[in-house]
Amino acid sequence: MYLKHSIITYTLLSLVIFAQLGVTSPPKSKIIFGVKIGLLHNSSLTSFVAFSVKNDIIMGSQVLSEKELLHIGCGKWPILGSNQFVNFFKNENLDIYPVINQNTFKEELYCNAFDSLWKIRFKEHPFSKYPKQGWSNGKFKPSPKQLEYISNTYGVQNFEHDYFLDTSFFKIMRDVQDSTWIVNYRKLF
Repeated sequence: MYLKHSIITYTLLSLVIFAQLGVTSPPKSKIIFGVKIGLLHNSSLTSFVAFSVKNDIIMGSQVLSEKELLHIGCGKWPILGSNQFVNFFKNENLDIYPVINQNTFKEELYCNAFDSLWKIRFKEHPFSKYPKQGWSNGKFKPSPKQLEYISNTYGVQNFEHDYFLDTSFFKIMRDVQDSTWIVNYRKLF
């Protein structure tokens, strides 16, 4: 009985303190997504990550495959470390399509923005046997004007170290699907 009374007293006292401090509930953590574009150690041109953030401090991170990001981002799989399902892509107006894998004949998720992200940084696809044109005005990195634009618009100062994060992640995903944005980006020398 004493333990039960102590727990109730502690809970009520905590609520009073939070109310006096103007805090209605303890701070919540959130998940933000990011993408890095470049010649990466995993032999790909993009690396996706989910960061767990609390009070604007990164508490942890997890590298995600494209498949994992698509499933979590569409709300088909739960948010990392929770049992919540959120359709981030729908909330951010990103179209994800079901497609049939020609090798396995199984349905997979697809977002055409994923296939275009590399074009921001490279003039030509660096691994392709057949020339695929990118939108960069530099061979391995964008022109100075393109770099300035990327920095000012998305907060990415350095492609070697920085991620397009949180709202910038969703903005770049939408922008690389916008033909007007692509034309204007290519004009930056």
